[in-house]
Amino acid sequence: MKKQLLRLIQLLFLAVIIAGGFGIVHNQISYTISPDYFLKFKFIQFQLDWAYKVPRLGASVVGFLASWWMGVLICLPLEAIAQYKLADADEVFSRVLGAVKQVVFLTAVSSVLGLVLGVVFTRQVEPGYYPELLKRGIYDPLRFIQAGWMHNGSYFGAVLGTVWVIFKLLKPSHSL
Repeated sequence: MKKQLLRLIQLLFLAVIIAGGFGIVHNQISYTISPDYFLKFKFIQFQLDWAYKVPRLGASVVGFLASWWMGVLICLPLEAIAQYKLADADEVFSRVLGAVKQVVFLTAVSSVLGLVLGVVFTRQVEPGYYPELLKRGIYDPLRFIQAGWMHNGSYFGAVLGTVWVIFKLLKPSHSL
C-alpha cells in the first residue's frame, strides 16, 4: 500500500509536469501565431499584469496554469482503473505514465488540427469582418481566431485522448 501511494504521488507529479510542459510549449507556438491572443485576452483572463513586460514568459506561465490540472484529471482515473486491473505498483506506474504520454500526443495532434481548421475557416474572411475584435485593439483578428482554434483543439484532444485511453484500459483483452 505504501509503495502504491508513493507511485501515485510520483505519477501525479510527472503528469502535472508533462501537462504543464505541454502548455508552455503550446503557448509559445500560439504566441507566435497571435501575440494579441495573449496581450488582449489571456493575460487579462489570468490577471497577469506583469506579463505585458515579458510576454513570452507570460505566455509560458499562462500555458502552465491552463494545463497542469489536466495532468491530474488525466492521471487519477487512469490510476484508479490500473490499480483495479493490475496488482503490481511498478506496472501500474509504467502503464499510466504511458497512457498520459499517449494523451499528450493526441492533444498535440488535435491542437495542430485545430490550427489547420482555424486557418481553413478564416482563409476567405476579410480582417474587417470581425469589427468587435478590431474595436478591442486586436491587430490581426484572423490570427487571433486561429490561435483560439488551436487552443480549443488542444482541450478537445485532451478530453478525447483521455476517454480513448480509459476505454483502451477497460477492454478485457487490452491494457495500456
